[in-house]
Amino acid sequence: ADSVIESVFTFELKEQKTKLTKKALGLPEDKFLIFTAGIRLDADISDEFITAMEKLYDRNIHMVFAGYFDEYGNICRRHPGLREHSTFVGYQDDILALTEIIDLYVNPKRVGGGFSIIEAFYHKKPGVTIDYGDVAASCGEEFCVPDYDAMCEMIVRYITDRDFYKAMSLKAAERYVMMTDSRKAMDDIIKTAES
Repeated sequence: ADSVIESVFTFELKEQKTKLTKKALGLPEDKFLIFTAGIRLDADISDEFITAMEKLYDRNIHMVFAGYFDEYGNICRRHPGLREHSTFVGYQDDILALTEIIDLYVNPKRVGGGFSIIEAFYHKKPGVTIDYGDVAASCGEEFCVPDYDAMCEMIVRYITDRDFYKAMSLKAAERYVMMTDSRKAMDDIIKTAES
């Protein structure tokens, strides 16, 4: 064990080349946009997750899903009201253009997706995730919660407490810098090895 050096797994984001608007994507201008991205949303978006988010409909939220989600129509049929409170925008080649117009990254219980929260952090958009999987490892414990009840409470806090939102936006930006600084991560490995 003392021969293993742990390090930060860093990311290199694809450069943003476009600008998107809520109107162009059919997103409401007057809602708090919570965002989930993934290439396996059929497996990642569970009935349990949607049931938890339904509790927030009266908090003026609107869910935005991006990626691959063939089951979106079926899950909308199982959850009346979901279509009114969500939009599936399909696969977005310029994901940074999308994260620029959302309010909060929300990650369901899943493995994978570790890149997507860093893309949100790029635009100082905070996030909330279950303390499990790749996203939790990428974002750090300040953005993690133990379960969906705590996730809902945290989303409400982001909606209602602007000072908290601003503070967490700054932490998101700091985390983005740390998670994309490969040179520092490598320097830290070398220093540890030398010591």
